[in-house]
This record gives sequence, structure tokens and C-alpha cells, in this order.
Amino acid sequence: MKRFPPVVRRFLPFAAGTVFAFLTAKGRGLSSASAPARLIALSDGCFAAGLLEAGFGLLLFISQDGFFDIFSYAVRSVIVLFTPFRRPEDLPSYADYRIMRRERRRKPGTALLLTGIAFLAASAVLLLFVRHSFPSEVI
Repeated sequence: MKRFPPVVRRFLPFAAGTVFAFLTAKGRGLSSASAPARLIALSDGCFAAGLLEAGFGLLLFISQDGFFDIFSYAVRSVIVLFTPFRRPEDLPSYADYRIMRRERRRKPGTALLLTGIAFLAASAVLLLFVRHSFPSEVI
């Protein structure tokens, strides 16, 4: 499988997050008449995109670190136990399985996690700007 160039791997989460944030903000009232409502809608969109991207990025980071190896080994053991084609003696031990997985594992990517954190920070900045610039109009 051919990997994407580093520029694309870093730009793709940003582009997807921007589209998701814009669609969420559009649904929350981006085309509203008042400026505070538009900024709050943009803040909500950035928050939703940031939460999703940071959550998935954190799960990917943890997964590539080897945290979920025990679960994949357990599922594999159960499948071997209940299928007649393989014997349980052929299954490697958990220690051997972890070593085998560690050798195949790539370096954890952080582009999705960092992009999600950036969207969350943008949401906080927008919300603080609304609270500071329009204190009497904020809902």
C-alpha cells in the first residue's frame, strides 16, 4: 500500500475538520443576522470538529502504542478455540504476540490529534472573543 506524502497527511485532517466545522456552523445558524450568533455558530462548529478529531486522534495514538493488543489477542484466541481448522497449541503466547505486533507497528501519527486540539483552541478563542466583545448580547 502506498502511503500519502507528509504534506497530504497533515492537510487532510485540517481540510476534513474545516468542512465539518463549516457544515456544523451552518446548521447552528451561521447565516444569522447578528454577529455574536455567527461567531457562536463558528465556535460550535470548531468545537464539534475538534472534539471528533482529537478523540479519534487520541484513540489512534493509543492504539498504535499497543494498548489494545490484549483485546486483539483475546479475540484471536477465542476464534482459534472454536474453529476446527487450527489448534490452540499453534497460537503463539501473548508475549510472543506482543513482540510480533511491536515489530510490525509504525510510528504513531499525531496529525489528527494535533489538528483536533487546534480546532478546540480555535473554538475557545472564538468564544472568548464573543464574550469579551459582546458581553450584553451573548446568550
